[in-house]
Amino acid sequence: MGKLDPTDKEISLLSKMFLEAARHKGTEVTIQLVDKENSDRTFQNDPNYAYFQEHDIDLILDERPDVKVLKSLNWYNEEDELLPILGYISLKDINDEHVEVLKGTKVKLPFKLVGNEMERDYQIEEVKFSSYYVWVCKLVPDREEPDYEEDVSTNADQDTDFTFLKKDN
Repeated sequence: MGKLDPTDKEISLLSKMFLEAARHKGTEVTIQLVDKENSDRTFQNDPNYAYFQEHDIDLILDERPDVKVLKSLNWYNEEDELLPILGYISLKDINDEHVEVLKGTKVKLPFKLVGNEMERDYQIEEVKFSSYYVWVCKLVPDREEPDYEEDVSTNADQDTDFTFLKKDN
């Protein structure tokens, strides 16, 4: 038995079929891909990602993945209370260009809450390549801390008159 490898033309066709399925049954999201040439590390060795411009794509979202799927990807942890959200992204875009999805990519998912449409920020925590034409991504809420530009010592609102409480005798 030999290994069956699809040709580039077949991969392109499968990718376009997945794109069409994502367009009709998937979710339109806004993503920012990681620019790996301009990304670096902070002093504490945390990633400091640089991003390309935002653009809209269609992906297939699995908000409640089956345990068997998570186990097959080695993403199942019995101690976790919540299951991760999975996103399936096509390997190629509509122009047949390769899409490289990396850890740290930002994803804005739309949702409705009491009739209002809103967006929630997520970040891709892990990426696996499934078959020849789909990226499988584990999405986690983006917990990026805001940058504080104001120095505490120059903050005019803070209390500088410290009076100590005296014990009544």
